[in-house]
Amino acid sequence: MGGINFQTGLLVVSYFGYLLLGSVIFQALERNSEKELKASVYEMKAAFLENLASLTPQDVEEFVKNLTQAIQRGVYPLGNATDTDHSNWDFSNSFFFVGSIVSTIGGAKIASGGRRKVPDCRGPCDPVGPGAREAPDTELGIQKVTPGCGTLSPKTAGGQIFCVFFALFGIPLNIIVLHRVGKALSSLCERLGKCLYRKGMREKRIKFLTLQFFLVTGVLVFLGLPALVFHSVEGWTYNEGIYYAFITLSTIGFGDYVVGVQPGRTYRSYYRALVAIWILFGLAWIALLFNLLTTFLEDTERKIAEDLHKIASEREHGRSVIRCQLSKAGLKEEEEEQSSK
Repeated sequence: MGGINFQTGLLVVSYFGYLLLGSVIFQALERNSEKELKASVYEMKAAFLENLASLTPQDVEEFVKNLTQAIQRGVYPLGNATDTDHSNWDFSNSFFFVGSIVSTIGGAKIASGGRRKVPDCRGPCDPVGPGAREAPDTELGIQKVTPGCGTLSPKTAGGQIFCVFFALFGIPLNIIVLHRVGKALSSLCERLGKCLYRKGMREKRIKFLTLQFFLVTGVLVFLGLPALVFHSVEGWTYNEGIYYAFITLSTIGFGDYVVGVQPGRTYRSYYRALVAIWILFGLAWIALLFNLLTTFLEDTERKIAEDLHKIASEREHGRSVIRCQLSKAGLKEEEEEQSSK
């Protein structure tokens, strides 16, 4: 047991070391490129404002095209050039990004019609965008999109190539770690089951109580408490926090809510890194939960099938008895007829 625990601990340490190394490398590869891009975009914005009175429609079209490309690359030229000091590739965002890579979380959301949620990202790894907000349509029916959409993704050739190899080895490593963590959680459930069995409970009831305990505890730790944190830090409602937590941990990842990106809010530097750790352990819990639910449903289905088979067997046995009795009655009548003759 001690050797297994040591191996699991060493694996977890190596896993987080791999994530930390990836975070540092992505910072080194992407931060300077992002800074240069921001500087050029702010220069373009300044030139546009200086020549605003003499712009032609072609100039406006070119500006909109360049601005759209900048937004798609995660750069939003709001404020003045001093805002270029802030980087989307700080350590916390980089760690959140590598965690999203190995956990394969991602997604996109398209909104339309009436008062609707404005999509601000493609997945939980987006460092920019205030999540989803209600925005009324304009008089022309065009949705008002406030700044903050885009995705955190590698833009340099080196970053993109490194991302491929990082995911190539990181995703299998993540699966192994989740399997080990899941086994550790499963062993806790088995200990609980053995304790209940020694107290004289039936096996079926033990499985139900174990599943219930695991479900309630996990919901509180991985869904309930994080939702309170999101309500306090992000300003979301508690329902939205629950929704985000489940959609993220189940890897559905619509991307309509994003942590750590609300405008006008101040976040701790380690906030998104802690969220990434919550995601990694929450994935292990929800994977084991789905496994327990599947086992419970399979056992229930097997029990129902056995009961139906038993009922069918008893019915067939009853029919056989009736046929046998009828056959005996027929033979008796024939014997009586023969004896009477």
